[in-house]
Amino acid sequence: MNTILRIFRHDFRGICRNMFALIIALGLCIIPSLYAWFNIYSNWDPYANTSSIKIAVYSEDEGFTPEGKEKQNMGDSIIDNLRENDKLGWTFTKDKESTINGVKSGEYYAAIIIGSNFSRSMINFLNDNMETPSVTYYENAKKNAIASKITQSGMSTLQETINETFIETVVVTILNSTDADELTKNNVLSDIADKLKDISDNISEYDSAIKQFSESNNNLSATLKKTDSLVGNIQSDMSDEQLNSSKSSADSVIDDYMYNINSSLSKLTEINSSLEKAISDLRDKIASHKDDNSPIDKHDIISSLNDLKTQMNNAYDISEQLVDTLKPVLEHFKEIDNNNGGYNQVLYDSLISSLDIMPKLIKGAAQTLDTFIQWYEQTDTSPKLLLNRLDNVLAQCQTSISSLDNILTTSITGSVDKVGSLFKTSIATIYDSLIDASNSLSSVSTIINGADSTLSNVNITLETMSGLIDNIKNTLDKADSELNVLKADGKYELVQKLLDKDSSEYGEFFSSPVKVTTENVYEAVNYGTAVAPFYTTLALWVGGLLLTALIKTSPDDLDEFKNATLTQKYFGRYIIFWLMGQIQAIITVLGDLYLLKIYCVHPGIFMLTASIVSFAFTLLIYTLTLSFGDVGKALAVVLVVIQIAGSSGTYPIELLPSFFRNVYIYFPFPYAINAIRECVSGFYKYDYFILMGQLMLFVIGTLFLGLLIRKPFMKLNHYMHHRMHDTKMM
Repeated sequence: MNTILRIFRHDFRGICRNMFALIIALGLCIIPSLYAWFNIYSNWDPYANTSSIKIAVYSEDEGFTPEGKEKQNMGDSIIDNLRENDKLGWTFTKDKESTINGVKSGEYYAAIIIGSNFSRSMINFLNDNMETPSVTYYENAKKNAIASKITQSGMSTLQETINETFIETVVVTILNSTDADELTKNNVLSDIADKLKDISDNISEYDSAIKQFSESNNNLSATLKKTDSLVGNIQSDMSDEQLNSSKSSADSVIDDYMYNINSSLSKLTEINSSLEKAISDLRDKIASHKDDNSPIDKHDIISSLNDLKTQMNNAYDISEQLVDTLKPVLEHFKEIDNNNGGYNQVLYDSLISSLDIMPKLIKGAAQTLDTFIQWYEQTDTSPKLLLNRLDNVLAQCQTSISSLDNILTTSITGSVDKVGSLFKTSIATIYDSLIDASNSLSSVSTIINGADSTLSNVNITLETMSGLIDNIKNTLDKADSELNVLKADGKYELVQKLLDKDSSEYGEFFSSPVKVTTENVYEAVNYGTAVAPFYTTLALWVGGLLLTALIKTSPDDLDEFKNATLTQKYFGRYIIFWLMGQIQAIITVLGDLYLLKIYCVHPGIFMLTASIVSFAFTLLIYTLTLSFGDVGKALAVVLVVIQIAGSSGTYPIELLPSFFRNVYIYFPFPYAINAIRECVSGFYKYDYFILMGQLMLFVIGTLFLGLLIRKPFMKLNHYMHHRMHDTKMM
């Protein structure tokens, strides 16, 4: 250790005794910081002066005069709006040719030309084959790459403005084209229904008159004979034996039908219970991960969620099958019940409503789960945030499944049994009615036979007219029923409310229905602060390169050091590199904080981090130069070139070519940059310590190279040095 310190003291005194060397040493300490400061300052707020980016705008719009209104020119409106926009240097030209030539010559970075039919397409779109308004955008990509992106952003903003205006115009035009005053009158449907009822009553009177006339007609004998034969056939078909057989068959069919329904309900209940248990177990598992901060297996979570989704899909299929099977039957029996007093309408309505809700609950839970799975497969967020969001999703699913279980147990299962009993009761009622009808047919046959001679010459024409009138009356009654349903439907009331509103309010809403709120997680006050970690790291590496360029990496062969070992010489000379590197780091960080005044959450740790980074960089560059001489210097330059391009310092690593994405983890820059970012923007858990630990791996590798690996290459390095010296140029 004494020998190492003696080498350092010798180097330090040598610099201090020589004024020229001292000035160079001070310059070496300051120059890297200037590199960082100038680059950070030049990037401080590059988008503050975008108003100097000239974009030419010219409108050929001829305007359009809607029927019954004044002429409108949407192109001029857009230009008026742009005059108030100072984010870009909008320049309004007088003709199309000079505008395009200005882009080609470089006078303008881009140009926007509004077409002659712009207003017509915007306002009269319904009568112009739905032709959308358009503008032509010219761009000079040769002038500057970044400026092209800025002008494209301006064009995108203009396009969004035009689209919003177009949508607003579409909605206002459609609503204004509707005769709202007539449609919103409350008595429209009532008037129509009254007129239909009057017509139906008149037709009923005609029908009654024709039937009275037919009853007095003596020409119905032939028809009554056929009727008598038909009654005989019906009596034969409605024997007690056949009716009993039909009733037994109907009861058997109902029993089988209800058995299938109950089997599906049991299966659905079983799947629902399984889902409740699976969701509860998964939530318990999430809670345990939250408590002990244990790592989570992404594939295991996705597999469990997919299993849940499969069970939900199975439950959805069964519920849909239940709806398709049971609902039509319930609606039919509900109609029958309504025609017979409507004593069980509440039961039917409750069961139909519960059936409709079941698939929606299951589908909603499955969609919530599927949305989370897609998001989870593509995200790389924090485990804590992930677990909280997953728990919320499972809680929503659990609520839906619990609601489904409640419907199954309280609304459907018991109601289905009651409906089955009603089915059998209805069949029994029908059976009794048929028995009564069969007993009455014999009396009818006697009456018909007695009146045969009187009604033998029934007028066929009158019978046809009566049937036609009955059909017309039935059609009118059906129309009246449909109108009553429409009046009671909430959709009609919704249309009335819609048309009562101001059309401009709807146009404004539909043109921009969504507002976005941005919340910064780690705030960067300005772009200069955002790039400070990269340029500070780069400056520290450049400082190490400058040190090896002007300071020898091995001590002179003095008598006092002739017995020093290679290890002692290695560390003895490195101390001066380390010291000057620390001074470089201190000057650079102080300038970042107090000269440029970058935003920094942890300035003290920023200083410590820069010191450690400088130590790692200077040791690596020093060792490469000591081990391989000029080749080592060249290798250090190659490393910085690759790291500038592919260390994710400015662009995200995901945007870079595959070569950089594959090799960047093997270089120290990414770890140093990200560690400084933690200091500037704020810590996340233990990321800072992990990054510093990864950076220290390079220190270990460097020491391994400098103390062990370089020894076999010393003779080769010495030989190459002499051969280069022989050229008298290198």
